[in-house]
This record gives sequence, structure tokens and C-alpha cells, in this order.
Amino acid sequence: GEVIEELCEKYDVEPKFIAAIIAGESGWGKSGVSNNPMSYRASGDLGKDSRGFGLFSSVEKGLEAGIRNIAGYKEKYGIASIDIEHADQIGKIYCEGNSWSTLIKSCYSRL
Repeated sequence: GEVIEELCEKYDVEPKFIAAIIAGESGWGKSGVSNNPMSYRASGDLGKDSRGFGLFSSVEKGLEAGIRNIAGYKEKYGIASIDIEHADQIGKIYCEGNSWSTLIKSCYSRL
């Protein structure tokens, strides 16, 4: 939790929103995507797995890559803020379809 708080402050994103993404992407910790709790699909510091998920040498590096990616949407796509209020807008970029934002909103409400 402390690492998430620090990274969210660094990248100006809502911590609870990131926690909801982690919960949704990992199936509440059951996905088995090691050191990549946000299921970030880009090369990590150890490359990618066969499914395209980044491989990271630590959970902290995986978290930072995922949070930095989401935070970049603010400037790149003109999203006002990276928070639950903008989940639909972020979801259109982050994941195909609109089921992602529904999942994240559900996880957010459970946190």
C-alpha cells in the first residue's frame, strides 16, 4: 500500500483507482502475473512473457511501469485526471470494449 501511495503521488493519480485496477486486472490477486500486478502489456526490465505481459524484477518496478503508463494518458489523451470519475474515458484507451471500466468501477466500490 505504501509503495502505491508514493507512486500515485509521484505520478498524480488516485491511489484507490490504481488499487481498483490492480484488483480487476489480477482477479483480486489470483492472476499469477508475477511482479506485474496491473497486467501491463509492454516490456518490463526483464522483457515480456509469451502472452505479452511485462516481466519485472520486482513488484515495485511493475507497479511503477503500470502507474506511469496510466498517468501518461492525462497529457497524451487530454484526460482531466486519472481517477474513477474518468474510468470510462481511460477504459476506451486502456482496453477494448467497455467491460474494463465496468469491472474497475465494481472493484473500486468494493475497496
